[in-house]
Amino acid sequence: MKNIICFLIIIFCFTAKVIAQTFDYADIKKNGVYIDLYPLNHDQGAGYFSINYERYLGKKKRLLLGFGIYPAFETDQIYIALPIKISGLTSPLEKHHLEYGLSFAPSYYYDYNYEGWSSEIAFIMIPIMYRYQKDQGLLIRGGVNFLLGFGLMIHPSLSIGYKF
Repeated sequence: MKNIICFLIIIFCFTAKVIAQTFDYADIKKNGVYIDLYPLNHDQGAGYFSINYERYLGKKKRLLLGFGIYPAFETDQIYIALPIKISGLTSPLEKHHLEYGLSFAPSYYYDYNYEGWSSEIAFIMIPIMYRYQKDQGLLIRGGVNFLLGFGLMIHPSLSIGYKF
């Protein structure tokens, strides 16, 4: 009798996870938009922002592909960077995440003195962020971006957005 009870307890322990809550990855919304705020700018010390769109890739929604626009208006030129990023998330079924990735940003500027568009060497950005998000709705990010271009620069950033 003891053997049967022990056997049933062992079987219950192995199947408890199976009969517990299940989660459908399809409930996680695939698209997101957010505004990234940079409180420090490496040139003037003033903040800039970028507007970004991202889409989840894969069945388990751990990979993000995104692009954005980072405009900067100065007295003698307009500067535009177009970051393209690929990021990974830890545990997409939870609300709290670590986001890590790699971004490539070609840059263009219009100089009023020379009246023409020019391009600049693209920089590479490595974001390491804390990310709070639900399956849909509010999205909040915060962390640092390591910029590799003309040396190494560290940009902190804060983001707020919406998943749909």
